[in-house]
Amino acid sequence: MTDGFQPAAAEQADELERVYRAAAVHMNEQGIPQWLALAPYRERALRDIAAGDLFVLVRGGELAGAAAVNRSLEVAGADTAAAEWKGAPPFGVLHRFCIDPRLQGQGLGRELLRSAEALAFERGCRSLRLMVLDNNRFALGLYAKAGFAPRGQFLTDFGCTFVFMEKELSHA
Repeated sequence: MTDGFQPAAAEQADELERVYRAAAVHMNEQGIPQWLALAPYRERALRDIAAGDLFVLVRGGELAGAAAVNRSLEVAGADTAAAEWKGAPPFGVLHRFCIDPRLQGQGLGRELLRSAEALAFERGCRSLRLMVLDNNRFALGLYAKAGFAPRGQFLTDFGCTFVFMEKELSHA
């Protein structure tokens, strides 16, 4: 694999599954059940790849992280939930943002996030939105430091509260 931010390929599905599964276990060990519904990870990655929505960050020839960017919040009821969105349309939505737990703490999350923002901007989006569990302090801090602002909360049917966040995009 060539280093950098690039579209994910179907040949990476097994490695994507390993990284997403490891991240889900890592988060669940911290009491963050955000990705329980993401399984089966491989099939979800293949759907994102087929849609052209999944991108990977490769470092040292190794899959370091991944993120999907599309136009839907994806959780039932979230797209119509009350939120105070301020960014100009059209907007993109960040999903399945993940850095391999073995590689966390090296600035790769910031790099992946900047790359996803640039991708959304290149695709014509003027704002980038996301949902993150309210108890995922690390992710909330990463997004806030990157300029994302809270835009409301959403209580899911499965009893979790997500924070809506958004960042206006004005550069590539």
